[in-house]
Amino acid sequence: MAGLVRKELLLFFSSFLFYALTAIFLVLCGFLFYTNLDFYVRFGGMNLVRGLWQYQLFDMRERLLVLIPLLTMRSFAAPGRVSFLINSSVSRILRIAARTGWFA
Repeated sequence: MAGLVRKELLLFFSSFLFYALTAIFLVLCGFLFYTNLDFYVRFGGMNLVRGLWQYQLFDMRERLLVLIPLLTMRSFAAPGRVSFLINSSVSRILRIAARTGWFA
């Protein structure tokens, strides 16, 4: 299990796609934080701290719902890896957990 998780993490952190999507995610989050902060400063939100972070976390959640499948699709579609996973001695649940990142 640990070897499979290590292999998956190595694939994620060694690909250009991971860093490109992470940069896009951080730029979008920064821009949306700026616009949310600007909204609250201009219109005087009731509870600045709670309302600002609530909107920021909602925005981050929406972006992650799009970006996480983009990262994991490559992992599931890699050629030759399906036969390795089917023939390995690791149980099906542990394989799915390692592939989707539920190992923490």
